[in-house]
Amino acid sequence: MDLLHKYILLVDEYKLLTERNLIPARKNNLKYFTYQELVLKIILLRKFMMKDEEMYIIKVLNEFEIISTNQEHKKISDLKSDIKDLFNLEISYSLPNSKIQHLYHAITDLLYGLYLHSDTEKLENSMISNIRLREPLLLNFIQEFDPIIYKTYDLIITYTKINTSSINKNKKQAIIHYSSKDKVSRKVKNSPHWSNIDGHDLSEIEHKHFFDNLSNRDKKILDTANEFISALQEDQIDSNKIIKLLTSQSPIIQNLDKNSELFKSLKNVGISTKVRYSTNLKYAYVYFFENVEHPFSLDNPQLIQNVNCIRFKRHFITNSFKIKNFVNGLPPYYMSTIKNVM
Repeated sequence: MDLLHKYILLVDEYKLLTERNLIPARKNNLKYFTYQELVLKIILLRKFMMKDEEMYIIKVLNEFEIISTNQEHKKISDLKSDIKDLFNLEISYSLPNSKIQHLYHAITDLLYGLYLHSDTEKLENSMISNIRLREPLLLNFIQEFDPIIYKTYDLIITYTKINTSSINKNKKQAIIHYSSKDKVSRKVKNSPHWSNIDGHDLSEIEHKHFFDNLSNRDKKILDTANEFISALQEDQIDSNKIIKLLTSQSPIIQNLDKNSELFKSLKNVGISTKVRYSTNLKYAYVYFFENVEHPFSLDNPQLIQNVNCIRFKRHFITNSFKIKNFVNGLPPYYMSTIKNVM
């Protein structure tokens, strides 16, 4: 992975960990950030601040400059100038022990004395101040450095069209196993994307045996899920056919074309035969996965990421289940599973 790919990935993670999603008018206005939030931001920004770091922002800009055109060179030059100005910013900090520092050095004292490491001199410099002084130091630095990080990110993305999702393309699915590694038996061979699963490929007899032992309620729900997915994947979708499978308030009704395009883009969709229910039996959940080329069994508890799920809602008069919506953010206890069949 080259330097620019790494930079995009790391800034994506920085945004994920530090940008707020609440109170839109204030969500990313630094003056509303707590001291703890500012500390997290500066810790994550450190890799872009230090000259000996691979991801030092000047190194990233130099790398980008090599492949960019004259149009970008002026913007790169401006960013480098902004960085130089910031790292020499004429905001000084007189410590109680009579030492005086520039803003950048006050920040590095906090990083290497108090937050990340325990350099004695830097720790002493940090501890003779209090939070009420540290907070504006962090704020002054971050509110100047944040825009530089994001402008560099936008420049690289716009010019290179880097797509971070392609990094994991054609790779095996990551799995968390709830057992020691010597007890994990990965015997799924016929669906390579899922070969990290603690489980095995199913023969036709085993697959039929699993399905025959399901309750009638589970079978009806799975038949509905299969019919729903098949209907969405048809070249010409039949809206009336699909709507009959949905609850009257289902948001899927308003997005049939969009959902159809999504399912047509999925390859080798497999449905889990393990139907899960809410404790009051109001809802039922059916997982579906792509890249399932052959049925397989999950033999021990494990946590699977990127779970797709269809949620059903029970009609209290007819006691039947119809499709309500899709669920992406299921809690871990729904996603961990045992003796599941795809």
